[in-house]
Amino acid sequence: MALVTDPDNWPLIWHCSAGKDRAGWVGTAVLLAAGAPDDVVVDHYLQSNQAIGAGALFPEGELKELIRPFLEVHEDYVRAQLAVVENRWGGVAGLFQDGFGLGDEVVDRFRSALLTSS
Repeated sequence: MALVTDPDNWPLIWHCSAGKDRAGWVGTAVLLAAGAPDDVVVDHYLQSNQAIGAGALFPEGELKELIRPFLEVHEDYVRAQLAVVENRWGGVAGLFQDGFGLGDEVVDRFRSALLTSS
């Protein structure tokens, strides 16, 4: 997250093989840093299902059904992540400070940059 929060690295793109787990978690962390409510975080995470639902990755058929569990996301996945943020880290501030090792000033600067239009 130090790389993501450093404005010298912007614009920044991140990805993972399916674009939902590691990349999804970074997106979740960014939204949390911006102060997004849980429902916004959940809705954003569930957008990953649009690609598989539209058949963009694989044509309909047996192969798609076999790999569907590796490509789909469910609300309970991200709700579990949000619960860990609360229960393990005590909230977003604890996640960024103790989990990611970033001080309040870094998070405040990041949040301000995210919420300020250019």
